[in-house]
Amino acid sequence: MGLLSLFSKDGEATAVDGLPQVKREPPIQIAGPFRTVDDCTGAIDLLKVSGQFMIAAWLVEQILTNSRVRSANQMLFDSLVGTEIRWEVGRKNTDGRRAARDIVEDWPLIVTAATRKQLSRWGVNLGVGFAQKHWYESPTSGRKIPRLENFHPQWAMWDWSLRAYRIWTLDGWSIKSSSDRTGGRSRGASF
Repeated sequence: MGLLSLFSKDGEATAVDGLPQVKREPPIQIAGPFRTVDDCTGAIDLLKVSGQFMIAAWLVEQILTNSRVRSANQMLFDSLVGTEIRWEVGRKNTDGRRAARDIVEDWPLIVTAATRKQLSRWGVNLGVGFAQKHWYESPTSGRKIPRLENFHPQWAMWDWSLRAYRIWTLDGWSIKSSSDRTGGRSRGASF
């Protein structure tokens, strides 16, 4: 699952210490149950035709109330998150060794296991997962590092005219082209 940044370096709104401003997520709303096949296919059709993720995200939430589906998802994502991540030195020099040492220390702060699990859940069940980069100063190293924070996909839509994701925040729309870093083959977006 690829992750994309929703703001370009020159278009970012900045907050304290020159770090990007954090967008605020609207309250999560969940609709009533999907009772018929037409309700379910309608949610999928709305996503395909208009690009609105809201009803499809509600459908995923409803599907995950089934204990068998939830336990299968839980087993899959626990195995993904539980897999050991090893970082190897890319360049055999001082900078390469320092970078490998720093990422080992910073990785658990950048993307927690819970965040990886949630992004994987949306990526597998909905086809895309959204996260926001929240820049802050690391409490252990003092370096400025990003932290990914999940964003519920009900506030996302695919804008066919822009060929970009649009994410509704309490601060207004944030727009991210899916082809910025992946050639249009993204399964996830962060902003």
